[in-house]
Amino acid sequence: MNPLADLEKFQYDSPILTYDMTAWQSLIQGLFPRRAPAGTPFWQQRQFTPYVHVLLSGCVKILQYTHDGRENVSYLAGAGCVLTEDSAMSGAPLRTSAIAVTPCRVYIVAKEDFLRQLKNDFDFTLRFLEYRNKKFLLFAARIQNLLQPHPAQRMATTLLGACQEFGSVTPRGIELNLGLSHALWAALIHANRVTVTRTLSRFEQEGWLLREGKRLVITAPEALMKVVEFRE
Repeated sequence: MNPLADLEKFQYDSPILTYDMTAWQSLIQGLFPRRAPAGTPFWQQRQFTPYVHVLLSGCVKILQYTHDGRENVSYLAGAGCVLTEDSAMSGAPLRTSAIAVTPCRVYIVAKEDFLRQLKNDFDFTLRFLEYRNKKFLLFAARIQNLLQPHPAQRMATTLLGACQEFGSVTPRGIELNLGLSHALWAALIHANRVTVTRTLSRFEQEGWLLREGKRLVITAPEALMKVVEFRE
């Protein structure tokens, strides 16, 4: 029995947005990706940019800063993501900042070339609309998740979303090898690192998952589903 089958009935909050990189081949043809080490800032909130970024590999933290300088992580972008496209299409300043979480390779595309591709390539436009819809669904799931009152529910939802998107079925359970730190998990569920550590420890004590460094094995997804559905 495939433990991912039951998860397909629901839309959970995936921690990382990804997309099929082959959809953008016509856009990046002739370009060479730039390498960026972990910690590299790609752009800053409220800046204007003449470029669209297409992430070939790695993980980028998309965030907003509050008036007092605190980070609010919107989502994590993975391979195949098209970024800063809103600013390219509208000419408005960027609403987010972006920092590389892991070493990345990214294509930098002039917004004129991006807009020309949208105008002249029907297949490209269809794939772009599909990508935008996937991003919208991720945002909707994230908002719904963050409305849950308990960090354990938000953590369980995010773990199940990661299983849906990135899980590998093994004899032990659903393996997640995303390499995310507790601090990043905490930012995604709007909690602190101590709460994430305690929550994962509790899930492990209950026999619902195994922790092996940054790798997680979800041994009882049905138990996490009950945590999500719990109402006092």
